[in-house]
Amino acid sequence: MMLIKKISIQKAIDSFHLMKTRAAAILFLLILSVTALAQPANDNCSNASIVNISGSGFGLGVFTSSTFDLTSAIVQSGETFAPAILVAGQNQKSIWYKFTIPTTRSVKVTLAQPGSAITAGDVGFAVYKTNNCLPTGSEISTKLTPIGIFGNTFHPCVESGEYLVQVSGKAAANGPVYITVETGQATATYDLPSQASNFGTIGEGLKTLDYSIDCQSIDDAAEICTSLSNYQDYNKSTWHVFKTPAYFDYIVLFLCDANLSTTKKFGIKLYRGDVRSTPYSSLPVVIACDSLQTSGQNTASKTFRCGELDPNTTYSIEIFYKKDYVETSVRLSLLLGGIAPTIAPEPILSAISATTNSMGVLPASPSGVASGRNDYLGCNARHSIHPCNPSLKATGLLYNGNTYNLSTFFTFTLASTSNLSISVKNSAYYCNQLLLVRLYNQNVSNSCSSLDTVNIINQFVSNIYLSCFPPGTYTLQVLGQDIISDLSYFSFGNMGSGGGPGYCGFSNLGNKIDLNINVQSIAAS
Repeated sequence: MMLIKKISIQKAIDSFHLMKTRAAAILFLLILSVTALAQPANDNCSNASIVNISGSGFGLGVFTSSTFDLTSAIVQSGETFAPAILVAGQNQKSIWYKFTIPTTRSVKVTLAQPGSAITAGDVGFAVYKTNNCLPTGSEISTKLTPIGIFGNTFHPCVESGEYLVQVSGKAAANGPVYITVETGQATATYDLPSQASNFGTIGEGLKTLDYSIDCQSIDDAAEICTSLSNYQDYNKSTWHVFKTPAYFDYIVLFLCDANLSTTKKFGIKLYRGDVRSTPYSSLPVVIACDSLQTSGQNTASKTFRCGELDPNTTYSIEIFYKKDYVETSVRLSLLLGGIAPTIAPEPILSAISATTNSMGVLPASPSGVASGRNDYLGCNARHSIHPCNPSLKATGLLYNGNTYNLSTFFTFTLASTSNLSISVKNSAYYCNQLLLVRLYNQNVSNSCSSLDTVNIINQFVSNIYLSCFPPGTYTLQVLGQDIISDLSYFSFGNMGSGGGPGYCGFSNLGNKIDLNINVQSIAAS
């Protein structure tokens, strides 16, 4: 009897252990089931899975997201869907991805699955240009069209920014999915250094280039203009190359567009060398970063004065544009002034030779005889280069509120008492950039300091008539200004190559001097 009781008790114990094991197994299966049915990590927009693009977003190529299972995904309260997705009925569940591009790129977004668990047509996606959660229909990308099937959406010119990708499906869409983001170089005029426009060797006058701005980009995070406020927004650029001639006095860069109603700011970098054949990172930097700004109809401008650029040298320009700047008619112009140095920047006999600025004995007749000479007011005519008191003060000559700091000298001789008409003009005369003239009753010597201002017998602007002028040898000092004059008259409409306002950019620098003296002999009484 006792044996039977022991056996019954043992059976009861074994039965209990078996039930305990089965319960544990059932509990384990329940845990597995709950785990399998858990919502994916990127179920909410605020937890969108990041698709990492190499090079801080500047990378080119195919970039693949993590894979997530749609089975237990849900729809957030307030979540909206693109019309194409709603029509397909793919609004029962969703997950989110996110990617960022810091400049313009061609972009292809592809929705795919690692197997074939989800039926074609049960899943789709939409791309939003925003980082706001939850995005609205108004934020759907205008470039990357929503797709109601496995496949891709593509556009060759996608602007910089943050993008959210909403992958959504029907209730039957149960299985894993992932996306790829493929980035490429957008096609745009003068966008890459190798595609830089070539002005060639620029000559006297104005040279102009017209182009459009839309899909331009920058290559990497180092290609920026940091002195601009919000410089990250200036993520489009164009490249341009020019070569300076053997001689010039100044170059002015102008930038404008046909849209005259608003003010725009641009950035500029300048390198010595040809960016088409040498990486810009290897070129010497002339201007690390500067800004240009238009004002209404007036152009933006940057002036390179005496000695700031070298002769016979190739330079590369990079111009930066704001990310939302789109224009079909952008105009870049280079204005060069000066083709020869000043012959006689000092009053010394060796410079004022008979073949240059010495006019010798002027011919005369009762009706008048005209004699002329030419020179240029170049960078070497600046008083600061070769001060020689009293006629050449380093600081220049103040006259009627203007500082005249460029000079050239001429001499002439009258054989007899005559009536004189003296006229001095320059190639920018029509811009009212007039020249100051000082007439000395004295010849020059081999010492520039010998010309004394106490011997000035007349001072005038541009022209004068002198009657009964006695015989003798005289010196003319023609003075100009190298200051930048008002550039406001430069606008989109007058910037055509070979035309435009010409030399008005500077008061007199680089201009040709036309001296004419008409001598009328006076009959002896």
